[in-house]
Amino acid sequence: MRQSFVAVVSVMLVLSGCTTPLTDAGARVELITPAQAAGCSMIKLFAVQGGSADDVLHKAMNQAAQIGGDSVGISDGKQNGTGSEITAVALKCHGIR
Repeated sequence: MRQSFVAVVSVMLVLSGCTTPLTDAGARVELITPAQAAGCSMIKLFAVQGGSADDVLHKAMNQAAQIGGDSVGISDGKQNGTGSEITAVALKCHGIR
């Protein structure tokens, strides 16, 4: 599981393109690994599409913040002809542990 997460994030970070800016709240969202998610409370699983890896990551962080998450995990990711897509999970981690 961890290897696939690292591979997905690595591929995403290598890509470049137009990027959605992080909101103030999105910038406070922490990207975490599956191991770090243990003990967190899951808020919502959601899919995000964008033109580049950075774009979808920023969109995921912004969306996680909008729905009350302080952390986001990536469960799956892929590239397609029009960009990138990830399945992410919004989590509430801080103040729980």
